[in-house]
Amino acid sequence: MPTIDKNNGIEMADIAKINEQDVPSGGGGGTTTTTPTFTLDNSTVYLSQGVTITNTSSYTNAQFKVVVTAGATTIASVISTETNITWSDNNSATGARTVTVTADEFGDFIESAAATNTYSRTDLNFRYYRFYGSANGTTTSTGWVGFYNLRLYESAGQSGTAHPENLTSNTSGEANGYYVDSTYAYNSTSYAKWKAFDSSLFSWHWTLSVSSASDNFAGFHFDSTDFPTPPTILSLTFKSYSNPTANYVLAMGSNTGSFSGEETIFHVFDMTEQTSAGATYNVG
Repeated sequence: MPTIDKNNGIEMADIAKINEQDVPSGGGGGTTTTTPTFTLDNSTVYLSQGVTITNTSSYTNAQFKVVVTAGATTIASVISTETNITWSDNNSATGARTVTVTADEFGDFIESAAATNTYSRTDLNFRYYRFYGSANGTTTSTGWVGFYNLRLYESAGQSGTAHPENLTSNTSGEANGYYVDSTYAYNSTSYAKWKAFDSSLFSWHWTLSVSSASDNFAGFHFDSTDFPTPPTILSLTFKSYSNPTANYVLAMGSNTGSFSGEETIFHVFDMTEQTSAGATYNVG
């Protein structure tokens, strides 16, 4: 006789097969998905964070769930089949964020055990901002970028007060504390430095043919008189001209303007999947 057990009040026989089909045991049965391993993209976060799943070879067809919390506050919850999973973090909750990642492989009955890690969040409030072309995502290079409508916002979701104001020349914003710091333009009229910051999607600042990686950027700073304390930035946007030769754009902030090692890379934009229409990037 088979062993009789109960599951949620219903008697279940411990029968191995019915009509030659495997039957799970009364205890649940099934295979448990392998626990994921992952790395955080950044240890300190300003606007966005991500995880990279590092044991993808352990899966055939899995999806991953990432839940981010700060105490009792849920910052983000993302389900994805990608190996790199990102989210925005402009939540005002203080304290460390806990990242919990689980996997669920198709055909398995039980979700994996959870893997966890933590990171900290810092306000984005630099005085100097530069956006550099990069070949490898870590250092500057001479691959060109075309910048339209580069805007930093004081509220999440590309809303609230925008910085800098809409510029009409390299010096038009100086009366209100905005100084253009870009050092190169392919053409000082057609692709002028200020055109990265005029809010238009029909004109742009272009670094085509730039010869030095140190000049391959669009940038501005807040004057210390008009802005004794630089504003806190919770989101940003820019559109790239189509198919740039830079694989990435490094978003950098500095409080000295030196950019000689004291700067912080606070976001990396991936430019490798662009089309003839270019691409718009929104963060936060």
